[in-house]
Order: sequence, then structure tokens, then C-alpha cells
Amino acid sequence: MSIKETINTKMIEALKAGNKQDKLVYSQALDAIKKQEINKRTELTDEQAIEVLRKEIKQYEETKSFAEQNSRTETVEECIHAIVLLNNFVPRLMDREQVIQWINDNVQEEHIKKNKGAIMRTCSQLKGKADMKMVSEIVNNILI
Repeated sequence: MSIKETINTKMIEALKAGNKQDKLVYSQALDAIKKQEINKRTELTDEQAIEVLRKEIKQYEETKSFAEQNSRTETVEECIHAIVLLNNFVPRLMDREQVIQWINDNVQEEHIKKNKGAIMRTCSQLKGKADMKMVSEIVNNILI
């Protein structure tokens, strides 16, 4: 069963259970996936759907951060709940230590001394497995 079908099933279960908050989160996730399918004019693969879900999670995290700054506890709780629900469909990303270990194992020493572009091209293999913003920060720290 694809991720899209699984989310749809979960949404129906939430609807039958009367859980409006879960239904809303799943519905918004499906809408984001469908919107991307319309833009690409093709059905998304599970990997592409995961990328859409990661973007949704990131948006919830940004909303949560903004709500925390403005002391809106109800919104913070809703965002945390949505993040937890959507994280069930997304594989865990590599943590900082794992990324550093991967870079040390896969990037030759001369590349580290030369340029960021060569390292980032090698690190492009981590796309979808690690937060590329964090990878970039680690590479910058290695070059310093």
C-alpha cells in the first residue's frame, strides 16, 4: 500500500472515530500530495510523497516556533500532534553524528582541503536521508 493510500485509510479511520484533529492533519497531508501530483501531472512515488510530507512537517515546526514565541499553547500542541502523526510516515533522518561519520567515510581527504562544491556533490547522495541544511553546516565547519 502506498503512503498516499495509507494516509487516506488513516483519515477515514479518524473520521469514523470522530477525531477531528487527526482527520484534519491527514486531510491536509493528502491535499499537499494531491497538489504536488497536479503540478507534476503524474502520480507521486512514495519517495516523492515523503518529500512532500517532510515539507509539511517543516511548516508545522515553523508554525510551532512562531506560536511558542507568541505564547499560543493551543496552537503549539496542535502542531506537535501533527508532527507526531506525520512522522509516522517519514523515515528518520540521519543525526549529526551519523552525517559526520558518513562524510568522513565517503569524502576523500583532498576534497576536504579543496572546495565545498566537491564535498556537497558527494554529499548529494544523502538527499532524503539527512537534512541537507545540516549537511551544509557540517561541511562549512570542516572547511574552516
